[in-house]
Amino acid sequence: MTGRSNEPSEIIRNRQINVCCVQETKWRGFKSRNIGNDYQLLYHGTTNKRNGVGIILDKNLKQRIINVERKSDRLIAVKLAMDNHTPFNIISPYAPQTGCTEQEKLDFWDDFDQSASLMWSDFEKFCIEKAREILGVSKGALRSAKDPSWWNDNVKELIKSKRNAFKTWQKSDLDEDRAVYRVLEGTVKSAVAQSRAAANEDFYNRLKKAENENTIYKTAHQRHRLTLDIKNNKYIRNTQGKLLKVDKDITERWKEYYEQLMNEEFLSEPIPQLPPIERPLDAIILEETRKAIAKMKYHKAVSSDQIPASPSGKN
Repeated sequence: MTGRSNEPSEIIRNRQINVCCVQETKWRGFKSRNIGNDYQLLYHGTTNKRNGVGIILDKNLKQRIINVERKSDRLIAVKLAMDNHTPFNIISPYAPQTGCTEQEKLDFWDDFDQSASLMWSDFEKFCIEKAREILGVSKGALRSAKDPSWWNDNVKELIKSKRNAFKTWQKSDLDEDRAVYRVLEGTVKSAVAQSRAAANEDFYNRLKKAENENTIYKTAHQRHRLTLDIKNNKYIRNTQGKLLKVDKDITERWKEYYEQLMNEEFLSEPIPQLPPIERPLDAIILEETRKAIAKMKYHKAVSSDQIPASPSGKN
């Protein structure tokens, strides 16, 4: 997968595949990555030399993730919430082959049997209860985040030329048109790579010249969120702990939550009763007025006396 993350997404999109399990990713870590065309790859690997498994989801299914279980760099499972149905489980295994130790093979099959048994029981229950019901229809995906920093007019024109050359080749089926398309394809790849490199260099230069630490922390937080498995927590649980998967039920639960939050009374200490003052109040002196005005913030709305705070803090 290293250096070729866009190629699987192109193949999957052309073949209209929603879910794809991949092995030998050779990516170290246990994160999530956008590989292009709104496809998300959830992967797990302990080294960049061997093994590594992952699951690729399209733009609709990646919004339904409710749990990701990474057993090892040979076994990963994802649980998806489906409308009006029990959760759907996807397993991506990579069985040990010749050259692996017996202990490694035993560990893999123990993990696989444990995950498969639990998922099969859920699947069996689903088949019995939901076999005669019609599948629900999604109301649309949430807006996906894209990185437009490398996009420019030059790349736009080159991609447009490549698409036109591809259409011409498909219509004529001539070797000359195919050669033109291949040349433009290489030119586009090179231009995109250079544009991405320039955008990354500009990004890191802006980080070096950041005015304060908040800008750096904000950028780091945004990049970290892009690697999370579950980016949109759409599905919630009710008061009984049951997972809600229908939009109407989710909306009702949020309504109940805010009604309780906004109308809940909190205990407070009673206001102490002070003895009344038996004499006239002291007059406010000029120095007290100046100190009060100095503590006031600028550009704030005036009170009933319609007296604003002057910039100098003086009357």
